[in-house]
Amino acid sequence: MKAYFQNPDGTDAAVVATPDQAHPGEAVAVSIDIRRPGNRAGWGSASVDFGDRSPRVSLAIEGSARTRHVYAAAGDYQIHVTLDLWGLPARMLIAQVHVAAD
Repeated sequence: MKAYFQNPDGTDAAVVATPDQAHPGEAVAVSIDIRRPGNRAGWGSASVDFGDRSPRVSLAIEGSARTRHVYAAAGDYQIHVTLDLWGLPARMLIAQVHVAAD
């Protein structure tokens, strides 16, 4: 499949965490969006590291993908998303989340 559905150069990817300021026990949504030239959906897979030593989450992506995570403790976290976009070199995106003390 990867050989038949390659993403061309010019494919963009973005990651957004909302809210960017949360509280312990509150879910943070992580959205990943891949767009090929012409605003067409891109595809591949992602590995999401939430920055709090919890297990990574693997996602298949066709245009976009979403996951949620709950942080147990206050702090500043970096969410690292490693993308395998078919036909392109691997890339990493980072989103910031601040988890405020109650």
